[in-house]
Amino acid sequence: MLLDIAPTIEQWDAIDANKSLSGYHWMFLAQGYPLPETLIESHGQFYADWTLKGWTKDKSLTVFDERALQHYRALYSDRQRIHAMCEDYRAGATFDKKVDEQDRAEGRKISAPSLILWGTDYLGLGKLNPLDVWKGWCYSVEGQAIDSGHFLAEENLSDTAAAVSAFLKAD
Repeated sequence: MLLDIAPTIEQWDAIDANKSLSGYHWMFLAQGYPLPETLIESHGQFYADWTLKGWTKDKSLTVFDERALQHYRALYSDRQRIHAMCEDYRAGATFDKKVDEQDRAEGRKISAPSLILWGTDYLGLGKLNPLDVWKGWCYSVEGQAIDSGHFLAEENLSDTAAAVSAFLKAD
C-alpha cells in the first residue's frame, strides 16, 4: 500500500515552476549540507508547523492530535534527525533518481498487488493521475483518491480505512 506518494523519478520529472512552489521541500531539502539543516534547526517548530499545515486540505493543524504535533516538532528540532531527513531528499535527487531511471528503462515493476491511495488536495492536485503513474510501475495496481490532503489517515480515517480493508479482504 502506498499512501499519497509517487515514484521518486516521477516527482522529479513533474517539477516545474508551479510544482516548485507547492513542493518546495524537494529542492530545499536536497540542497548541500549544511544549508537546509542550519535553516530548519534555527526554527524547527516553525518549519514543522508550516510544512504540516501546507500539506493538509484545510491548511491547518487541527487534524493532528497534540501528541503527534509535539512529536513532529521534536523531530524537526533534533540536528541528527534533520540531517537524516535532508540526506533522504539528497539521495532522492541523486542515487534514487538514477536507480528509478534504470528500473524504468529496463521495465522493472513491482510484482506484489498494490493499493495506491492519494489525497485529493495533495498528490491529486498534480498534472498526472497517481493511479495512472503507478500502472507504469506495478503489474497489479488499484487505487482511489481520498478526500484529504497529504495525511489521509489523519484527515479522512473512515475512507482510508475502508479502502485499505477492502484491499486486504480481496482475493
